[in-house]
Amino acid sequence: MLDFSSELDQGYSHMRDDDPRSINDDFVRSFTISSPPPPADESRGSTFTLTLRKIANGPVTSHLFRHGLKSNRTTAAPFEIPILGFSGSFRFDVPKARKLKHDEQAKLVYVCSGVGITPLLAQMDELAKADDLLESLSVFWTVGVQDVAFVVDTLATMSVFKRVGMRLRVFVTGIDNDGSTSTFTKQEQEADIHETLQKLEEHDDIQILRRRFQEDDFATIFGQQVNENAETETKRQVLICANPKITTIVREWMHKLDVEVLSEDFAY
Repeated sequence: MLDFSSELDQGYSHMRDDDPRSINDDFVRSFTISSPPPPADESRGSTFTLTLRKIANGPVTSHLFRHGLKSNRTTAAPFEIPILGFSGSFRFDVPKARKLKHDEQAKLVYVCSGVGITPLLAQMDELAKADDLLESLSVFWTVGVQDVAFVVDTLATMSVFKRVGMRLRVFVTGIDNDGSTSTFTKQEQEADIHETLQKLEEHDDIQILRRRFQEDDFATIFGQQVNENAETETKRQVLICANPKITTIVREWMHKLDVEVLSEDFAY
């Protein structure tokens, strides 16, 4: 949780016609740490990584992007903001998963949209070191075609994803039947996006699907007869970090399969 009030707060105002949303805004924001913690025997200072999306008309993310958080990662003059604290429990239960690792019914499943992948990024190293729990992990990641560059960059910087193999499914949405993406992007950007998408599809060790995920995709993972074993749901850990619409739909699918889920959202 970060406090941007020293950078953005303009003091008390009864009305502000130029920016009415700023009234009663404390400019405190929470973001997901997307880098793993350092090992207990290693000192890495106090550096960590946040992955965030620029929110349209959002004062905080707009301010950050003005200070150099751009696609080319240029740097600008640094500034300081207070860290109010760290909080959150949205993660896999690794000790529990380790005990069930050799059970064929035990599964770790992560479902996300867009930047909802970030809570998983911070856990990947831990899963990789915990008796190779990555063997039990399946990832369903849906992104708009305009965000495929983010996927390419994530796969490049998080090489551990290669060990998830074909259990990493990336669902790319927003592509029209004729292959165009004009609904989401300016015409001059289409060529770059298609080039990036082709680069993404060159990853032969993951699945890239040009569609939304469907109920059958999850039925295939869990099996149709989950409710035959009353203890099965305790062996499955399903985490969902997505927008409210996707979370609601996936929860309904999981309910049909008698699978409990833990969800988090990044709505602002």
